[in-house]
Amino acid sequence: MHAHIQCGWTRRQFTHGEALQIIHRSAMSIGVLATNYWKAKKHTIINKKEAWTRPMEGVLKINVDAAYDEDQGRGSIGTVVRDYTGKFIYANCKELLFVADPFMAEAYALREGLSAAQFLGGNQYIIQSDNSQVIDTMNDGGFSATSSAAIFDDCRILAAGYINISFEHCRREANEAAHEIARFCFENRLDCIWDDEPPSFLLPRMINDVTVI
Repeated sequence: MHAHIQCGWTRRQFTHGEALQIIHRSAMSIGVLATNYWKAKKHTIINKKEAWTRPMEGVLKINVDAAYDEDQGRGSIGTVVRDYTGKFIYANCKELLFVADPFMAEAYALREGLSAAQFLGGNQYIIQSDNSQVIDTMNDGGFSATSSAAIFDDCRILAAGYINISFEHCRREANEAAHEIARFCFENRLDCIWDDEPPSFLLPRMINDVTVI
């Protein structure tokens, strides 16, 4: 069974949206402080080269990832958008009912990240994936001789509409939020959108990503 649901509320859909955002930001701030304290007590060392990093002010960072099962021939994709403070902006996931290989699933994830940027507006984005082949393809002009060629054509067209957009490869450790979203979709077979407020299962990962110790 395949379903599509809208998860969470937008400011336009809920008159008290700002109150919800304040509660969310407070919960996340408390979580960050608590996590920093715990890590300080445990003398935990984080390798910043491997962790998620905040973009420059005015730039939104979009992390994308995909899940794939060869036996079932299906997959899923997840995107997470955050600003320079680490604040959650938007996330979504989609099931891929028919996908040829992991590379195609990752290409779909990249296209979904670009679609998220188009939906949000603005002109300054960083899109990150932990699949180096996908990032290399986009940085080489978006041309591919694989079965994913049509997907990259779409990506190239979408990317052309932005003044400042870059594609970066990141380690899996820096892409865990998008991975969690894609896994949620794969396991539950749900297409979801979260606007302004993140899903509860993602909050611990986001808190961990913005801790400073």
